Amino acid sequence: MTAGEVQSFLEQKVPRCTIGDPGRAPGAVYGSNQVADTCLRNFTVSTLSKPANAYCGAYTGVPGESASQIISRVGQVCGISQKVLLVMLEKEQSLISDSWPFKRQLDVAMGYGCPDSGPDYSANCDPAQLGFFNQVYRAAWQFKVYKAQPASYRYRAFQTNTIQWHPNPNCGSSQVYIENWATAALYIYTPYRPNQAALEAGWGTGDSCSTYGNRNFFSFYTSWFGSTQGIQVHPALQPFHDVNGGLSGEYGRPTSSAAYSANGLVSQSFTGGILYWSPADGFGAVTGAIRSLYLIEGGVQGYLGQPLGTEVRANSVSRQEFVGGTAYWTAASGAAAITGAIRATYLAEGGPASYLGYPIGVEYRQNGASQQQFQGGTLFWMNRTGTTIVNGAIHALYFAEGGPTGYLGYPLASEVRANGASRQEFEGGTAYWTNATGASVINGAIRALYVAEGGPTSYLGYPVGPEVRANGASRQEFEGGTAYWTNATGASVINGAIRALYVAEGGPTSYLGYPVGPEVRANGASRQEFEGGTAYWTNATGASVINGAIRALYVAEGGPTSYLGYPVGPEVRANGASRQEFEGGTAYWTNATGASVINGAIRALYVAEGGPTSYLGYPVGPEVRANGASRQEFEGGTAYWTNATGASVINGAIRGTYLAMGGPKSQLRFPIGPERRVDGTATQLFEGGTLTWTPFGGVKVTFN
Repeated sequence: MTAGEVQSFLEQKVPRCTIGDPGRAPGAVYGSNQVADTCLRNFTVSTLSKPANAYCGAYTGVPGESASQIISRVGQVCGISQKVLLVMLEKEQSLISDSWPFKRQLDVAMGYGCPDSGPDYSANCDPAQLGFFNQVYRAAWQFKVYKAQPASYRYRAFQTNTIQWHPNPNCGSSQVYIENWATAALYIYTPYRPNQAALEAGWGTGDSCSTYGNRNFFSFYTSWFGSTQGIQVHPALQPFHDVNGGLSGEYGRPTSSAAYSANGLVSQSFTGGILYWSPADGFGAVTGAIRSLYLIEGGVQGYLGQPLGTEVRANSVSRQEFVGGTAYWTAASGAAAITGAIRATYLAEGGPASYLGYPIGVEYRQNGASQQQFQGGTLFWMNRTGTTIVNGAIHALYFAEGGPTGYLGYPLASEVRANGASRQEFEGGTAYWTNATGASVINGAIRALYVAEGGPTSYLGYPVGPEVRANGASRQEFEGGTAYWTNATGASVINGAIRALYVAEGGPTSYLGYPVGPEVRANGASRQEFEGGTAYWTNATGASVINGAIRALYVAEGGPTSYLGYPVGPEVRANGASRQEFEGGTAYWTNATGASVINGAIRALYVAEGGPTSYLGYPVGPEVRANGASRQEFEGGTAYWTNATGASVINGAIRGTYLAMGGPKSQLRFPIGPERRVDGTATQLFEGGTLTWTPFGGVKVTFN
């Protein structure tokens, strides 16, 4: 066998090395063993040069030589069949079939220098004989020595030999006539004969006196390479085999006898592939990477069934049809098979010439659903949804979110494209994509709200990022607004001027907290409630927030439908006091006075007097209206208004005397102007008289 043939054989037996998979990291420790750096199919080592000797020709060492090159070249220089070396590697250390061998398996690859002289007849390996290259070379060399020096060894060809059943001499021995040098070499190398229990066990275990080395050599060799006496091509396969070049053609020599299945199917393995024939489907053949995939998937007994014809190769791509599906191979995607509904959808989309490209893995089935990955997307199938496709930016986002095992679950339909945008529904959410916004997913309460608002055709437009979850709350940005959700507040959207104001105030970490309902629009105005306040907007007033005591007062006064109208600016806080302007008045609050509103003529007078920084201070209660008159108390005085008298303030001693006389119910009735001060004398006119104050005489009353 050439190095290339040996390499193909190794890759056929281990299609994928699993070192590096979870739990199988290179160097990982299992008991007294360590996982090797790679499998035999990928193994390389720098070999040493060996001079020619009486048994083997010269061997020139090579840096980084592959296992397949070592096996092929050692066989050549020593004159030992590469097939024998491959079988020995499997018999001794399972290296041909092991997809994650231990380092020791490579070190004692051929069992050379490992007699059964250890405890309980275990292998007792000579440390000087370790190393893969050394093991292969020394074993091949040893086989030649056996033949050249037969008198030096216990078992000899062409005579009857006494051979033990087991290293334990108590198990006894038997007489064996050895017919040739090859059989003698195998018995000298592994000096035990399988007993009847070992033979009857097939590939299994016999009894305590059973040994398996020579039995397993026979079983591996004949199952891999056929009888040593030669195998005939089955007559049903002969015409196809002959047309394709016979023994020197593509399929080469048979390596096993023909097998028979239901419906008259005949199959036979050859060095270059497996040939099939049945009365219903005629000839078929599998080779190379597709053959490896086919056997992994169950061969003719698997879902693919019999191959229909041969592999079709064009432009570095291979395709092969089977009764149950189609297999593809490219260097980039490897070998993969598609079948059933996924195959039908794939072909309907245009097959490998479409955006999907080639399959890059087999169909994966779990919990009544199937999925298969392609170069340009993934196809899913469920009984209730049929076949769906996920691809492009949504595909990348979907698998970043965990794919079908994530919160999104399986796709319910394929991607819908319209007007430069894409939408795809999943069990647990909806994915959207536009060139401007990229791909985003909405789900749960925010998704329900988004749909209720009209989705992407509404004022919200498309989502522009993922839902952000922190501290039990969620936020998601859209082109036209922001959606928030907490368990306490539910889901709400803020947008436009209110959204800008909310962000400016600090968003959900501010005094406002989270929105507790949608924006309510009526008569050209908007209102939105938050945990810590209410936001209002009109075109005339812009957006403002009211909160705390002023908000409670505003609501008590009747809100925007009252005389106050809408707020026209934010609450202004300074020196422990707050002020907020409304269309119809001004609200003030201090801890001492609480919240009050002033409006109309009293408000104008209050502003003219200097507002809260004047002698009046803050209002200490609401404007009281009765019988066409108004009164409002301030920290430093009282304001009165009637239509006849206008607005006036009284304070100090004059206020005290006025109230003592009964205020507006007295003969004085209402003030008709401000207090006048001249040369230390204060005078204030009333409808029914005049109050005059001097520092020495106090307050005097003069009636009209």
